[in-house]
Amino acid sequence: MNVRNSVILSAISQYLLKIIGFVNVIIMARLLTPDELGVYAIAGAVVLIASELKLMGTTSYLIREKELTEAKVRSGVGLSIIFSWGLGLSLAASSNYLSLFFDEPRVAPVFYILSLNFIFAPFTSVTTSLLSRNLQFDKLVKVNILTEVSRFLASLVLVLMGLGILGLAWGLLFGSLVEAILVYIFRPSAARFIPSFKGLKPIFKFGFYSSMTNLLARFDANAPDLVIGKLGTTAQVAFFSRGVGFYQFITTLISSGVWPVVLPYLSGVNRDGGNMKEAYIRASLLMGGVCWPILAAAGVMSYPIIMLLFGEQWLDTVPLAAILSIWAILRLVHNFSPQLLMAVHKERVMLLKQLVLFTLTLTLVYFAYPYGLKYVAWAMAFVGFADFVVGSIAVYFATGLSIFTFSKAMFKNVMLTAMCFGVATVGDFILDYRALPAYLSLVLMGPILVITWLVGVWSTKHPLWGEVLQLSKPLILKVARKG
Repeated sequence: MNVRNSVILSAISQYLLKIIGFVNVIIMARLLTPDELGVYAIAGAVVLIASELKLMGTTSYLIREKELTEAKVRSGVGLSIIFSWGLGLSLAASSNYLSLFFDEPRVAPVFYILSLNFIFAPFTSVTTSLLSRNLQFDKLVKVNILTEVSRFLASLVLVLMGLGILGLAWGLLFGSLVEAILVYIFRPSAARFIPSFKGLKPIFKFGFYSSMTNLLARFDANAPDLVIGKLGTTAQVAFFSRGVGFYQFITTLISSGVWPVVLPYLSGVNRDGGNMKEAYIRASLLMGGVCWPILAAAGVMSYPIIMLLFGEQWLDTVPLAAILSIWAILRLVHNFSPQLLMAVHKERVMLLKQLVLFTLTLTLVYFAYPYGLKYVAWAMAFVGFADFVVGSIAVYFATGLSIFTFSKAMFKNVMLTAMCFGVATVGDFILDYRALPAYLSLVLMGPILVITWLVGVWSTKHPLWGEVLQLSKPLILKVARKG
């Protein structure tokens, strides 16, 4: 399967996954209270952070490795078992201590249940990384979609049965079990589930930098939940988490379709001696050209979007979401920098970059919280700007791509974003989003913003215009035949 077809298939799969996941979020926001979801957000933040260490970079190592042997695959399973099972046991053992730290006894049973997910990780992750390395996204589509549907249905049934947030935790565990079964069915011939504990050093060496980077990235994204969970209330955690999660959904909905292909693609370019600067610029330009305008418009229209999706009980999220749109755009500028740095074997630079951002996020959020959640949101916006600056420096040291050259290439994205932001702002002035029913604001502005974006892509001669023509060609030919 070639790269273009892989991107398309992966994109379709990931879009379906994110839509299913977001539908789950919308339903749970109406079935559970902000207080309950705040408790789950605290537990989820800790587990997500711990999960970044459970594989010790095995997946990325197996994708990037030039010559992959059966021994290396088995060693990958062995290293994953050591860390994944060890972390699962540690999480279960420390559940009561964590509940005391957050002064919230309801998180302890959630930790116990979620720790069981670490049992399946070594086998599922190694197999999916081999499928990704070989661009076998047709099999990954089946595994991922069936897993997500199973997780969603199990969680929904259990919550409706009255289990509350424990239903969410058991539903997640059920999804992991389904994924393990499916991975075994669709496993490639190179997959070996019998672990080996020899030859772990090269994987651990690579995995240390990769996993620590991902760990710090998780801390960076979940620092507000943890800080607010410690200093504030569970309801405040839920409101802020919903604002951050809203933009993470938009970003991942668009970028996750391409994300699984980026590391194999950039690694292939590097192995073949291709131009890494051009590959990185093009990937960032195409992704930003889609995401930035949507995020900017969503920030302006946060009231009708939050109102429609989550309901009136979540309106405290609206002013936070408006500010967090700035953070979401800025952190997306170098969204592919981890893959680039791994592809060119600059894991130390990648780790240093994330360490700086993590330290800054934790410090600013901690000192901003006493002044209110709006100040926390502005602190995150500043972190987004720092992400752009530090990311540009890291990319320069890795590839020689200067911040001036990169910023100049991104100017078309800036123009597209400004156009959509301006139109959304004018729409608020004319329509008053708070006065209209939420659905009506979106119905009226949606087509206008799409047309604005298309006009902007065409008028700026953005590379996305070629992609639009390529995607619309079958429809144009079909219409022409009927005519």
